[in-house]
Amino acid sequence: MDKTAFAKQVKDALLHLYDHVYLQERPLAELLAESAGCIGRGRSLHRALLETIEALRPGSDVPLSSAAWRPYRVLFLRYVEALASKQISEQLAISTRQVRREHSRGVDMVIDLLWQRCHEPTAITAASEPDQDSLLDAAVARVSRAPAENATPVAETLNGAIALVSRLAEARNVRFNAQVADRLPLCRIDRVVLRQIFLNVLTEILRYQPPSVVDVCVVEGSAGLRVTFVGIADLAESAAQAAAAGRLIVARHMLELQGGSLTIVEQAPPILALQLPARSAVRVLVVDDDTDMVRLYQRYLGDGNFEVLTASSAEEALRLAAEQSPQAITLDVMMPNRDGWEVLQLLKNSPRTQGIPVVVCSVLRERELALSLGASEFVAKPVTQLAFLAALSRCGVSAEGGGHLSPPADSASTRPPIDRPGA
Repeated sequence: MDKTAFAKQVKDALLHLYDHVYLQERPLAELLAESAGCIGRGRSLHRALLETIEALRPGSDVPLSSAAWRPYRVLFLRYVEALASKQISEQLAISTRQVRREHSRGVDMVIDLLWQRCHEPTAITAASEPDQDSLLDAAVARVSRAPAENATPVAETLNGAIALVSRLAEARNVRFNAQVADRLPLCRIDRVVLRQIFLNVLTEILRYQPPSVVDVCVVEGSAGLRVTFVGIADLAESAAQAAAAGRLIVARHMLELQGGSLTIVEQAPPILALQLPARSAVRVLVVDDDTDMVRLYQRYLGDGNFEVLTASSAEEALRLAAEQSPQAITLDVMMPNRDGWEVLQLLKNSPRTQGIPVVVCSVLRERELALSLGASEFVAKPVTQLAFLAALSRCGVSAEGGGHLSPPADSASTRPPIDRPGA
């Protein structure tokens, strides 16, 4: 195979990174499996691609602002976190055109490294590889130290993992039926780690599962979040052997490092259960009739630590405030029928909602009026993310603490505590 054909194979494999059956049939898999001394060619190619992307990661002495990080970060976000170009552009604060350039440059670097690997005179052998547990410990520790780490929505991550293996599941005539309880807390596991846990479990199930439906249930329990896989048949000769299966060992190890667990209930059919540590999200009610502003605020609060409720009218805002007891409310003034001033007065006159901090966000520069009517903070539009989050923080609402903090000192004596469910 010449390098042009080799490059085409690498690009195709990246597009099907999580489809092990497809990868196993590629000529590239045979080349890399042979050089690595591996048996499972599809899994070997998958691992080789991820390892090569990781090899592009600059050393700790290279500043994060350096352009040397861009190819690695673009490939990591695209193939490990499965983000679209627009999402990568927003996260890295670069244009989509620049994303495409860095992606192309990164893929070329991956091709060069893999080409060199396939044509080295001394092939890497399995015996020379580091201990898997040590590699896993180091990888999870590195992810957990990442400054961008946030709590993770389980339903979204689970559905994303199921979508990634959908082609493999269709080939086996297996369907994963996800049933997720309402209003779940967030998971205290980094999104990339949690997704890899789900992918390891799902692909291991597909190794043995005959045509059928596997119910995946997510509920909140006293010890956190519980994810169960029900309807698994012939997972292995026994539940004990299944627990020792390669992918499940990795999933269990990753869970234990994050404070969770993986167990198999021995019955017919067995139930595979994941216990995930939970973290309650900070609930914020955004009241604004401008959908563009609502989307902006959602993006400001969209790091996974906030649960954002939205209302476009006074009636909807008052109902949600009373029913959902948010930790804070952001309130626009210029709204039809009932303006923000009337909504603010009604909120402060109701015993059920008077203790909720309100941040008025308006083009009207009426800070003194807002505070006199009971608002905790005022932010003038256009609203920046820094000013928006700072105002919430001064109200005692912070994602860092995972919940509602003490009210500001000047209002603690005059406002009753927030009426939260279960308080």
